[in-house]
Amino acid sequence: MCWRVLAFLALSVLLCCEHTSRTAKESAAVRPDRPQDDLGELQREIAVALADAEQHLRSFTMSPSGHELRACPDSALARQAAGGGPLKLVVRAFDARVEAKNLLPLEIIARLETDDFARALRHLRGGRAALWDPSGARPVSLEAGESALEDLRRLRATRLVAEVRILEYTAPHLFIRKGALRYQWAAGSLAFDLVVHDLTARSVLCQAPVVVRGDATAAPVRRRLRERTRLSLQRQLADRAWAATGDALGRISARLALPDQTLRATPSQRFSSGDRLASNITGS
Repeated sequence: MCWRVLAFLALSVLLCCEHTSRTAKESAAVRPDRPQDDLGELQREIAVALADAEQHLRSFTMSPSGHELRACPDSALARQAAGGGPLKLVVRAFDARVEAKNLLPLEIIARLETDDFARALRHLRGGRAALWDPSGARPVSLEAGESALEDLRRLRATRLVAEVRILEYTAPHLFIRKGALRYQWAAGSLAFDLVVHDLTARSVLCQAPVVVRGDATAAPVRRRLRERTRLSLQRQLADRAWAATGDALGRISARLALPDQTLRATPSQRFSSGDRLASNITGS
């Protein structure tokens, strides 16, 4: 009797082991290890490509020799345009003020730049966080990761970049005229050069000086509204500067154009430079 019980237990153990082994093999067939390894490698490639693309888009090193208006070589640019349409520019802002007496708000800089990474970021689990955190660069799938890499390689191959080179900035502020009884707002102003760089030739193609002033005609001066009013005037000044950038580009070229408004960056979308991003990836 005892030996029958032992035989039954042994048979049960063998059947259980066989079922476990078969289940493990089936699971491995459904979820192979190799694609997971590929995703990890792809994540690192994407993180490096993000830093490389942003560094490239800020790699203009030539400063304009002056501040005069200089037209773009449209005849040469026509050969680069696909289908005869205008070339849409990547736009980056740079604070070139000497001995600046005040800080240039992030709101101003962000609204004068384009958001060029949106297409690549939609393929990543971390979304916009991937721009400063390499762990967020993990793609949602192998196909999505390859698409993200393709978008980043396209950005890395960008040849023309427009630089908004900020030379002077006056912040919106309250003041009172001599003999007046009430404060009033000064709406602020921006002076900058719009400079188009050829990153391949390492040269300045064309440029135009721009001066923009805000409008504080109807701005309230009540104390409880002052901070809100200041931010509103600051935002208005940045929007006027973007519009003036498009007008200035139209004066120097018929072949170049700014991207659609939807591709403009916002303060929450702006991120640290490619140098910082690259150091995060390499761990330096």
